[in-house]
Amino acid sequence: IFLVDAVPTEHARVAVENATGRSTGDNVIVQALERGGITVVSQTTHAKQAQTVIYEFVGGQKPATLSFLRELVRAKVTSPSPLVLTSSNAPTLSYNNINATIDQPGNSDFLVILGSDTLTTSVASIRP
Repeated sequence: IFLVDAVPTEHARVAVENATGRSTGDNVIVQALERGGITVVSQTTHAKQAQTVIYEFVGGQKPATLSFLRELVRAKVTSPSPLVLTSSNAPTLSYNNINATIDQPGNSDFLVILGSDTLTTSVASIRP
C-alpha cells in the first residue's frame, strides 16, 4: 500500500501503445494509470504482438510506478540498455544494435506496449 501511495509523488510519465489487436484494448489500462496518479503522455496503436512489455527509461528512479505498472499489466520489464540515440531530432533509441527500435514518446519515463495477452478485465478491479 505504501508503494501505491508513492506513485503520484514520482510524477511518472507513461506512453501506452495498443498492440492487442483490439481497437479499445488500451482504454481500461489508461484509465487505471490516470486513477493511480500517472500522466499518460501518449496513447497510440502499435502492430499486433503477443506479449505485453514495459520499457523503463529511468534506471530504477521511479520504483513505485514500476511496481504499479508490473501489477497492472503483469508484464516483463525491459530496461533498454545500452541505448543508442539514433537522431538528435527524434527520440528514437536503438537497443543492442537489433534491427528494431524503441521509441520514447513524449519524453516518457516508461513505455507500455500492450500485447494480446493483456487482461483488461482484471485491471478494472485495481483501485490505486
